[in-house]
Amino acid sequence: MIVSNTTPLSCLLRIGKADLLEKLYGSIAIPKAVAIELDLGQATHGDWRNSLPFVREIDPATDNLLRLLEAEVDAGEAAAIALALQIKSDLLIIEIWQAIDQRPG
Repeated sequence: MIVSNTTPLSCLLRIGKADLLEKLYGSIAIPKAVAIELDLGQATHGDWRNSLPFVREIDPATDNLLRLLEAEVDAGEAAAIALALQIKSDLLIIEIWQAIDQRPG
């Protein structure tokens, strides 16, 4: 099973290519926190639930790992990481970014 975070799905929905995930992986799992984030972007994503029938919503167990992750990253990322670990996912699709320190010297 493959797990995805919000941003990769959101970006693919915006360019009309989210079906690539189904072609590559069959089905994708997302935690409820990711589904909520996609719902909040309905103006951009439209009815993503009907356009992505291959996406299954599965919630990770609430445990210490999830709480630790939530202290470091947003709720969707934390839940996606926890879910991927919990179900021993073959792949976690998540964006990686690094803040650039803009301080002088």
